[in-house]
Amino acid sequence: MDERAQSQEHELRALMTAGLDGDAIAYHRLLERLTGHLRAYYRNRFARIGHGLAEAEDLLQEVLIAVHTHRHTYDLLQPFTPWIHAIARYKFLDYLRRTKYSFKDMPIERAEELTADSDMAAIESGLDLHRLMSQISLKARKAIQYVKLEGLSERSGYAMRNIGVGRKGGRASRLEGVGVTGSQGERSVNTDRLIDALSANLERVSHGRLGKTLILAMVTGGAAAFALMLATVGPRPDLQSTAHLEWSAIKLLYALSVIGAGVPFLIRSMRPGSENGTHWPVILFPLVATIVVAFVMLVLGRLQPWREMLFGASTFSPARCLLCITFFSAIPLAVLIWALRKGAPIRLRICGAIAGIVAGGLGAAAYGLACMSDTIPFIAIWYGAAIAICAVVGAQVGPSLLRW
Repeated sequence: MDERAQSQEHELRALMTAGLDGDAIAYHRLLERLTGHLRAYYRNRFARIGHGLAEAEDLLQEVLIAVHTHRHTYDLLQPFTPWIHAIARYKFLDYLRRTKYSFKDMPIERAEELTADSDMAAIESGLDLHRLMSQISLKARKAIQYVKLEGLSERSGYAMRNIGVGRKGGRASRLEGVGVTGSQGERSVNTDRLIDALSANLERVSHGRLGKTLILAMVTGGAAAFALMLATVGPRPDLQSTAHLEWSAIKLLYALSVIGAGVPFLIRSMRPGSENGTHWPVILFPLVATIVVAFVMLVLGRLQPWREMLFGASTFSPARCLLCITFFSAIPLAVLIWALRKGAPIRLRICGAIAGIVAGGLGAAAYGLACMSDTIPFIAIWYGAAIAICAVVGAQVGPSLLRW
């Protein structure tokens, strides 16, 4: 990173930090600076694919709203430029997907390229104001709607603003004049006035929000998985014996190791610009290590027949294992998807796959108390296969359910 890029990074990061603490002036200035960089960034890329300036301005406004609604995903300990670049590139690629335009030949760029140029020449956007307003806070949305869309007088608007639009009724006056033009079907928004709306009634962002949301989802999903186990198959009847209790502890340890390997990367995937730190060898280590141990036991072990070690206590044990773990993992996966949507995942398929692995671990932990097969090869193969199924399901639903 050159000296100019470092200077811009330092300034933008300082403005973002102040904005997260509730400084509306600094936040307004940040959005203005980002607008110039993003406008140049998008106009350059839209020119490559033969699209117009109005479409670039539409996407610029989408990104400004995305920055506002997902600003809690920024990690204060990390550089700001990779974060905003990840959001800008994600939105651009998502636009290409929506318009069925091929993005296979789009170059891989460095994050610093986003702040290399700036363009402050605004044009009127044709983006639907109602769709924009659906993404911003209720307070700002009410202020705009009451005074501009509903055609209320200044006095009526002032009365409405005092009904909880902001901490102080006077602050909503910054939102007056949010450039609504055109017919009722197509309302246009001026980007500069949109910035005024987003920076009005700014509230301080609480840190650690993503981690708390994910922990809540895991606790809720784990409790649901255990409840399903108790309501369906129930715990094994000989669970109280020491030997079987030890095997249940081994299965639980296996499941917890799978969960523990995936959760840190799941949290990281919720923050734009940090998702490139996903290391599959670490995530898959518990599964692979257990398979290696199982292989050694099959080769060297002579205490049990191979069939019993591989297929468990009965003929139906493998099918029962696969069915139960995937079934017990359904609610945890749904809750984890909900938690991930509170963040801003960029690599949706990978994020969904990791969520599936963690959900599979929660389902395996619940099934471990009901499983009657007590061999390492059985755990490695069938528990691992069930978790793999959950990962595949997560990867399939991720691109559609995690879009933002």
